[in-house]
Amino acid sequence: MSEPKNVFVAGGTSGINLGIAQQFAARGDRVAVLSRNPQKVDDAVLRLKQAGADALGFSADVREFDAVADAMKQAADQWG
Repeated sequence: MSEPKNVFVAGGTSGINLGIAQQFAARGDRVAVLSRNPQKVDDAVLRLKQAGADALGFSADVREFDAVADAMKQAADQWG
């Protein structure tokens, strides 16, 4: 298995994007998800962690550049 990667999936709390996040997690990658709905973020992070992933979640609107940049910075600060 290769070295884990840090993956950031905007909209990664439901549907196809959650599936993408789950596939990266299944490979052993660290996964951060972002969505506007805080409850969906919490639910997705819980599902990813229950599957054994190192996961983070952020609630923000992708149209708000500073909020997305802050979320990405927090993930980078946590994982390097």
